[in-house]
Amino acid sequence: MANKIDFSDATLLGYNQDNYFLGDGIARYGSTRRLSIQVMTHNVSGVGFNNDGVSQSWSGFSGAMASGDNFGEVIVNGYELGSGIVESIAIETDNPVRVGYHRVNIECPYKNADDMHNLSNIGPYIGLRSAVGNNVDRELIRDFSENFSFEEDEDGDYTHQHSVSVRFEEGKGGAAGEIAKAKALATTLFDSDNAPAFGYLPGIAGFYNTKASDRHYYTESYDLFTKSCSFTKRLKIHGEDEDDYTKKITHSVTLNTNGIVSVTENCEITGKDTYAQATAGMTTEIAAASARCVAVFNSYKDNYLGRYYSGSQNPAAHADQDARALNTKAISLQKQFFKKKKKVSYSITYNNDPNILSHFIHNYSMSYSEQKNGAITITENGRILPYDTGSKDADFNKTEIRDRYKDTKSSFQARAETYYENLTDEDANAPNKALLKSISSTISFPREGREISYTKQHSDDLSFRGGYTSAGFNAITGYPDSTVTESYSASDKKINKLLVNISDKAPALIRSTYMIPNKEDKYQLIHEPLEGKGKQTNMGKRTVSIKALVAREEGKNVFIDFPTLTTQLDYLKNLAIIKAAEVAIDFRLTKFDWFIESCTYSFNNNRDLDFNLNAVYLTKSTKDYDNVAPTIIDTP
Repeated sequence: MANKIDFSDATLLGYNQDNYFLGDGIARYGSTRRLSIQVMTHNVSGVGFNNDGVSQSWSGFSGAMASGDNFGEVIVNGYELGSGIVESIAIETDNPVRVGYHRVNIECPYKNADDMHNLSNIGPYIGLRSAVGNNVDRELIRDFSENFSFEEDEDGDYTHQHSVSVRFEEGKGGAAGEIAKAKALATTLFDSDNAPAFGYLPGIAGFYNTKASDRHYYTESYDLFTKSCSFTKRLKIHGEDEDDYTKKITHSVTLNTNGIVSVTENCEITGKDTYAQATAGMTTEIAAASARCVAVFNSYKDNYLGRYYSGSQNPAAHADQDARALNTKAISLQKQFFKKKKKVSYSITYNNDPNILSHFIHNYSMSYSEQKNGAITITENGRILPYDTGSKDADFNKTEIRDRYKDTKSSFQARAETYYENLTDEDANAPNKALLKSISSTISFPREGREISYTKQHSDDLSFRGGYTSAGFNAITGYPDSTVTESYSASDKKINKLLVNISDKAPALIRSTYMIPNKEDKYQLIHEPLEGKGKQTNMGKRTVSIKALVAREEGKNVFIDFPTLTTQLDYLKNLAIIKAAEVAIDFRLTKFDWFIESCTYSFNNNRDLDFNLNAVYLTKSTKDYDNVAPTIIDTP
């Protein structure tokens, strides 16, 4: 039953009314009537002042004061003022034991009669009217304020806050009641149905209302002494907002010293309500990362890479040096998980390394060495491995990687020729790159391995060029003629390597020296045939040594299927004879007689075919020798 405070025979001494408004007079939501009345002590109903003496009078007066601690229905001279509270009671006579007067100050808060109808058709205040106007205790609201703030920082993070501060008048429901009323009012104001159409920073009018149902974070503070309460509803969007999560994406581009461009995407994802939303968002964003990185790469390439990458500096003149497109396969992926924060993050990197293929990674390096004879050997060391070699769930097939190596073999020659051309581009005497020949291949494939390692070598050594050009024979004279050239292809004769060595033992003068007895040391007997002219020589000798490598015949094993060497031996024999006969051209011999002294060959299981030919010849010297002493004896 509600407490009643009834005053009879009261005299009104003063009246005051305070009105309370939302904001700066936007709408009145309540008022407080303040009355000051004078009443006789024995006419205070319910107190029991019966002129009983000092003790009894003081006891009754204390009870009257106690009745003013809480709200009750205030009645003055039979007129109901509504719910109110006795603010103060004062004794106005020196001796109020038998007859006396009290001054009583009364406060009676009440709601405004129009129920804030002037806010009903004003958009931003509809929610406020609903929250405050429908509050049954709105007449007790004091120190009310409501604020909205919106912020977008330099990183693209968006934040908005909705703050409510309020204090309810004490006395109606106790201390817990005032705080509970403040909570209820803030809850109604924060409700998504009451969200105003505020916020323009993200470029969307009413963004606060649009995101009102999203997950927010709250801050509450209470002053138990003054009963002042503050509440804050806060939403922060890191970067971009999706349905179930927010994301913040940044990109970085790196141009490495080897000319390869890397694009890295870093992303932070926060689930709006659950950790599962964050992990699902990570899967979605990683799937779309490649397209975003390609777009960043294309923008970077066109604006910063310059002419050698078809950039802003005359790209048409260097179209052949355009930057290679970004690979759609990532080279690294790192993930981090923060379950309690409902947050995940990842960092994924793509580059335009040409060694990253659709399903394989082909890494290789090129090097060269120069021999004493000037021959250049180009070596390619490489490895081929599946793209997903680090995945525990990778479906790996050894046959596929072996097939990948077979497909790669066709590009060995092209890479070696390009490297050779760049290496010798300033050497006018360097052989044409087309003369570069493959000389060796080494492949390593472990039994349980997931990759192939290989070494491939090419050389411009004369012995690997697959043929030779030599002097031909004059059809009339039958002698070698330097004006006639003939070319021979060793590869057509099933020979991969050909090295020809020639050694000569030149003809020497026939001269015999004898000591003369009983003569001084300066006397000696020299015998020179042909009338002392010194033009008779002994036989010269030319040795032709040929080292050849017989080409491997497909499907044959040299150990069990010895090859037929007829074609190769005929080729080497003709080559050796021609090289032996060229002695006439080399020494400018006009007339000479020559014949083959010996011819041998050997062949082993390494397919090395060695051919040796010895030829001797006779010729007449055309030089007159006059460097001998006159004391000689000529013998015909």
